[in-house]
Amino acid sequence: MSAKNNFVDAVHTANKHRSTILLTGLQAMLLVLVFIGFVLHTGMYGIGKQVVAAVESYQSDPSLHNATSNVTNPFIAQFENDQVGPGFGEYLKQHGVTEQTIAPFFTWRTVWIALGYLLAWLLLSLLLTTMLYVSIARAVNKKPQKELFASAVQRIGPYVLYSILCALLYGLPVLIVGALLVGLGMLGGFWIAIAVITGILALIGYIVYVVFISLRFYFAPYILFLENTSALQAFKKSYALTKGNMLRTLGVFAIEAAICYVGYSLGPYSTAILHAVFGSRVLVMIAAILLFILYVLIYSTLNAIAKIYVFYSCKRFGEK
Repeated sequence: MSAKNNFVDAVHTANKHRSTILLTGLQAMLLVLVFIGFVLHTGMYGIGKQVVAAVESYQSDPSLHNATSNVTNPFIAQFENDQVGPGFGEYLKQHGVTEQTIAPFFTWRTVWIALGYLLAWLLLSLLLTTMLYVSIARAVNKKPQKELFASAVQRIGPYVLYSILCALLYGLPVLIVGALLVGLGMLGGFWIAIAVITGILALIGYIVYVVFISLRFYFAPYILFLENTSALQAFKKSYALTKGNMLRTLGVFAIEAAICYVGYSLGPYSTAILHAVFGSRVLVMIAAILLFILYVLIYSTLNAIAKIYVFYSCKRFGEK
């Protein structure tokens, strides 16, 4: 089957099984919901509203954009440089955001709360991902969408094992080579030059290695759900499936990446989130909320189509 047929079938499947779009949208909104919970739990909501109010006022006054800044707090300075513009750090002080007002939030309590919310996000994200993959696999295999939650829970174990194996495949070479380079560097003298040369060669080799294993094991997570197999069997099947078909696999990856890129590059959704949550102007908040909802709808639709496309490509990869 051609890439065109796979894409058309992916669009039809996404339209017929809209639970795939819903689950993708929930994945996109999950981090936002966790972020809102975190700022409310830690009491950062008031500071957030002050910061966004300062941003709105700053952006509406062109005379401030060339101001000089003498802020010393690294977090404010980084936010100033990356998100707004020069002089904004000083302008924050006029809105009550100073090093003294934000200092109470830089405590171990905040760190532990953040870790708790991060753990909650990881667990919920894992559940939503397995539910999404189970839903797509059933749609592609033309099976009923029944007991989705229970089936997803059963597949969490193999998916976690798959994720651990991926982490080892990508991370273990870095740890080994890193330890070697540190050892050479500690010897000093001539060995430092050897370490530098070795590091450059290792970086080139690692890039080649990552591209190779990424393509050879590209279909592993999809096989894991399409065939309800183990993580090891999914890796073996993907390796066999892509043997002699590296360019074809690269083409599937490129199409998936292109669809996802359109979804990711739609607009400044992070700014929309900030104005929707912390905005001080009602009309701006409403516009930001509507913009974010529109972004999530388009993003989730395109990303669901991209995932379904890869599932179809994986299922039909051996067909001529």
